[in-house]
Amino acid sequence: MKADIAAKLSARTLASEMEVYLTRQQTYKGCEPASLRKGGSVSATGRGFTISARSKSGQEFSWTRVSQGLLLSHSHRGALWCEE
Repeated sequence: MKADIAAKLSARTLASEMEVYLTRQQTYKGCEPASLRKGGSVSATGRGFTISARSKSGQEFSWTRVSQGLLLSHSHRGALWCEE
């Protein structure tokens, strides 16, 4: 679905903005990505973050960066995939 693709892209864009912030600030904490204005949510700690974006069809996509460096992605329907 196009709506799901847009939500995945939005979530990935948020994740990319978090990584840029880390490069500049050496922490994820305090990051407020500009793309949040398009929808989505971010929860950040010093070493990781979780971002979410919901599609118009109701599917929610989340990306989680854990301190070990793994970026996990999942949907509320239980699908799981990994980046990197």
